[in-house]
Amino acid sequence: KTLNKAPRTRTQAKAATASRNKLVMKQTWQQHHLATARFCAIRSEKDLYSAEKQLGFPYLLKPFTGAKSRFIIKITSPQQALSAYHFIIQKLSTSSNKLFSHFSSSLSQPDEQTTLIAEEYLVGKQVTTTSFVTNTAVHHSALADIETAHDYHQPHFYLVTRTTPSQLPESQQEQIKTFSSQSIHALGLTNTCL
Repeated sequence: KTLNKAPRTRTQAKAATASRNKLVMKQTWQQHHLATARFCAIRSEKDLYSAEKQLGFPYLLKPFTGAKSRFIIKITSPQQALSAYHFIIQKLSTSSNKLFSHFSSSLSQPDEQTTLIAEEYLVGKQVTTTSFVTNTAVHHSALADIETAHDYHQPHFYLVTRTTPSQLPESQQEQIKTFSSQSIHALGLTNTCL
């Protein structure tokens, strides 16, 4: 009976899509004038040249969806960009990776299974927030410092450690929480956990 009385989470479909599709997410943040790393969509090999011109080297090439930094590659040359593009597209194939078959419902167009994102490579500390939203109020339950394999001179970005509580100064943590709240509101997320 208690479960039947518990409030149901009802995140609008548009907000859910925007939060699961990194390309739509970044476009939404731009529309709301929120800071985000420079980026461009990669829908074919030809777009790799545009990424090189817009972002310079190095940049990151990654899937538009997914989690835990899977298949993110730091690109340092045109040859590596082409090789990485084909590698990631092959890994995104639902026939070769069952993880991505679960994201098929979030694909609004068939070509998005082969759409990647080229993103500006930023150097600095990585952090993540664990948050929940009730109606439109954002509550941050934790802020964690992140280290990836790349921090240990490996070629990929898989999560290695997640340290909670964050060791950043309190003032920086508050800035991150404020920015995170603004980002969540821009996406239109309500009554959900992140």
